[in-house]
Amino acid sequence: MTTPAWLGVDVGTSSLKVIAVGENGSALAEQEVALPLERPTPQETEADPRAWTQAVDALVLPMSDTYDVQAVGVTGQMHGTVLVSASGEPVRPAILWPDSRAETVRHRWDTLPAEALARLGNPWSPGMTGPVLAWLAEHQPDVLARSERVALPKDFVREHLVPGRATTDPSDASGTLLWDVTVGAWSPEASALVSHELLPEVSDSTDVVGQWHGADVSVGGGDTPVSLLALMHAVDGWQAGDVVVNLGTGAQVIDPLADRQPGSGWSEVHLYQGVSDDRYAMVAAQNGGLAISWAQEQLGLSWDELSVLYQQAPAGAEGVLFSPFVAGERGSLSPVRAGPGWSPTSSGAEPSTALRARATAEAQAFLVRRSWELLGVDTRRVLLVGGGARERWVQQLLADVLAKPVHHLPMRSASAAGAVILAGGPTLQQSRLQDTVEPQESLALEHAYLQWHDTMYG
Repeated sequence: MTTPAWLGVDVGTSSLKVIAVGENGSALAEQEVALPLERPTPQETEADPRAWTQAVDALVLPMSDTYDVQAVGVTGQMHGTVLVSASGEPVRPAILWPDSRAETVRHRWDTLPAEALARLGNPWSPGMTGPVLAWLAEHQPDVLARSERVALPKDFVREHLVPGRATTDPSDASGTLLWDVTVGAWSPEASALVSHELLPEVSDSTDVVGQWHGADVSVGGGDTPVSLLALMHAVDGWQAGDVVVNLGTGAQVIDPLADRQPGSGWSEVHLYQGVSDDRYAMVAAQNGGLAISWAQEQLGLSWDELSVLYQQAPAGAEGVLFSPFVAGERGSLSPVRAGPGWSPTSSGAEPSTALRARATAEAQAFLVRRSWELLGVDTRRVLLVGGGARERWVQQLLADVLAKPVHHLPMRSASAAGAVILAGGPTLQQSRLQDTVEPQESLALEHAYLQWHDTMYG
C-alpha cells in the first residue's frame, strides 16, 4: 500500500523547496532546486516564471508516483508581479521584490490621504506589486495591454498545478500596497492608482481550488505568514515577547502577536494579514543573504570558506564596516550610504579577506538588530529560522548582537512545512527548538554596531 503524504511547495526567491510529510509528521522527502535570477542592472530583479513551474514538475511529479498524496499546500515569495495572458502564459519575466525601478512612481502613493496610506499597513517599497504595476503602465503599457491579470508567485505556480481559478489570498494581497489591512479588502484609493481590473479575486488560504492527481490543492499563502503557522505549531503556541528572526535572501524580524492599529501616513512597520484570520507585524530587510551572496562573489569565497575566515577574524573586524545595501531598503532601514562595499580598517589599512568576511557577517546581524529596534517589542525569546541560520556561529553572533538568548528551529523550509499544515496535513516532527544559544558580552561587537549604525544611518 502506498504511503500517505502531504506536500508543501515553497517558491522562494533563489530556490524552490518541496517537502513530503507522512501522517505521523515524519519528513518523508525534502528536495530543493536553485532558481535563476536576472539582475541586468542594480535596479532590476527578474525571473522567468516558467523556471518555477519546470522546477515544480521536476520535484513534485515523481512524488505522486512514490506516495499517496492527500493534499498540496503552496506558498512563495511575497510581492512578486507576474503578468499573465488569457492563455495562462507569462507575458514578460516576473518582477521580484528587490526590484527598485518603481521608485519613480512613489509620488502617486504620497498623494493619497494619510488615513488611506496608513490602512495599507506598509512602508513604501518599490518592489511591491502595486508600484510595479504603476511603473509598467508608464514604461511598458504594451505588456499590460496583453495581460489578462496579475498573479503573485505562489498563485502562478498553484494555477500551473490546478488551472482554471485565478485567485490570491489575504496574506499575499496585504503585501501589495493595494490592500486595506483594516477591513481586509482591496483599497479603493490605492487600487485606483493602477490597472485594478488586473487584480485577482481573493479567497481564504485554506479554500480548495481543485485537485492535482487526486489530491486537494488549497489557495495557499505568502511565505512569511505560512512559515509563522509552522513555527506556532513547533513551539506549541506563541508566548508574549516572542520575536521571530528569519534569515534568507532577505531578513525579517517579526512580532507574531501584533496588536497594533495603523496610525496616519506611511507606516514604519509592516502590518500584514496572516493565514489564520490574524495579523502580524514585521520589519523586513531586503539585504540579508542577498548581500552575503554579493560579498561572496566579490571575494571569490564559497559559504564554507567565508565561515572559516569569519571565525579567524576578531570581533569588530578591526573597524572594517560592510555596507550591505545591494538593494534598496524600506522606511527607516533606508541608509544615508547607498550601495555595497567595505570600509578600511580603523588604522586606514586595506582590509584582509578575513576581515571583509567578518564584517560581512556582522553587518547582517547589525541589520537584524536595527530591524529589531524599529519593531520595538519587549523581547523574551528570539526564535531563529531560515537557511542562513543553520551555522552555530551565526546563531551565536545574533545572540551576542541582540544580547538575547536565541532558540534555533532547524527547519529546512518553515514555509514548506507551514504549507503542509495549511493544506490540512500534520506538523513536521523535526521542527522543534534546539538548545538555547546564550549571548556573550562583547564590547568590541557593541562598539562595532554603534559605529556601523552611525555610518549607515547618520
